[in-house]
Amino acid sequence: MKQLIILVVGVILLLASWWILGLIMGAPSGPAKLILPADPNDKPALIRSAHQLWQATPDHYESTDVLAFLGRLCDALDRNQWRSVTAPAYFAWENQRGIVGSRGLLTQLNGKLLPRFANDGTLADLEGLIRVANTGAFDSAPINTLLEGVVSTPLPVSGYDDTRASEVIAASIRTRDLKRAKMFLGKLKWTEGATAEAKASVGHVHAIVDLCLAVDAGKYDFPAVVREWASQGEGYVGRTALRPVLEEVGLRLLQASEPAACARIADHFAASAGLTESESYWNRVVARIIPACTQGDEIRNNNLGVLIEAFGKKFEKPDFAFTTWMNVAELTLKEAPEDSLRSVALFERALALARTDDQRVQAVQKVVAGCMKVLEFARARKAWERTSALVKLPEAKRKMDALQDELKKKEAADRERVVKQEKAIDLDRRRGRLQAMKDKLSAAKRSGRPAEELVAIEQVIKDLQKDVIE
Repeated sequence: MKQLIILVVGVILLLASWWILGLIMGAPSGPAKLILPADPNDKPALIRSAHQLWQATPDHYESTDVLAFLGRLCDALDRNQWRSVTAPAYFAWENQRGIVGSRGLLTQLNGKLLPRFANDGTLADLEGLIRVANTGAFDSAPINTLLEGVVSTPLPVSGYDDTRASEVIAASIRTRDLKRAKMFLGKLKWTEGATAEAKASVGHVHAIVDLCLAVDAGKYDFPAVVREWASQGEGYVGRTALRPVLEEVGLRLLQASEPAACARIADHFAASAGLTESESYWNRVVARIIPACTQGDEIRNNNLGVLIEAFGKKFEKPDFAFTTWMNVAELTLKEAPEDSLRSVALFERALALARTDDQRVQAVQKVVAGCMKVLEFARARKAWERTSALVKLPEAKRKMDALQDELKKKEAADRERVVKQEKAIDLDRRRGRLQAMKDKLSAAKRSGRPAEELVAIEQVIKDLQKDVIE
């Protein structure tokens, strides 16, 4: 009883101490407070304060405070100053859109905030607006109206490049909304006096969008794709939107699973291989498909194999296929170390294309190591034997001998493990039989079975005990 009283008093004291500590530390004060400059004309301080908007997730700040701050930024900053705050401002706006209770205030704010994103924001802001518009949400209509207004503004006589309309169309392409991009291209207008040379870049963008849309219907025109890709080597929009979407035409071809499309990969490559920029284009396609080839998709990997062998022959790069498969295999091994056979299959592809003793040894070492890891010794021996027959140089032979010694040791150790495992299983089986007979003897005694039956069971037990001991 005394101990129980002491325990209760201890619990009460502990709770009291927590309560007192809470009073000292202070209770939670609710949402955080935005710290803003008191001087409304201090624009540098206002810009510095905008970094707080990176934390403007729901419930971190009061939504009304965040929306008021966004409105203040819209009113106070000019176009160049806005670029300094547009990224955190867009982040905050996107988060506040999910707060249903703030929908009325946000709709009012959109009247001046959305034009800042549409006219003065970054390419990333434009991409975000297009994604929002495609959701059909409450603010989709004003976003669509703003973007259409941007592309409908007459283009300057100096040309299409570096205009806001070009950025809006580039954002549509970057989000892979090609139908929207084509619609925007149809709304472009020119200031009187614009030359054919100034209009030429729009023709290229038209062609690029049409080439990409044709792929949806299974139509590939790689000579045109490579020519347009070559025309976009300069400029931010070309590098970040137009070239990547053209590279994805090649990726679509390599990712095809239809037999007819797979069978024509070499033909599509050959059709464009004579063009000046063909090597650079297909090299980029290969570089971008490599991460996807680590997943073990045999159709995709076979398609890549067709392309890289044709590429190596055409551009006189005999080691290109071997190097590519080694890169894919190494990346696979890094991403999925627990699935050794997936990378082994890729190292085997490289081994089959090895041209020198060094390449053969490099690849077979990886194959054997992966097979040994999962105890696939027969597969490892087969790879070693085939490679050993091809190796000629003394140093390569020495490495092959060392590899064989390692393989033999691992295989012998595994055989020993199997033997021990089989003995342990057999011993467990015999122990089980012994215990079963002991249980049978106990049951027989309890049920009063005849003496001769008990003697017979005891004899069996003695025989089994000898087996277990041995």
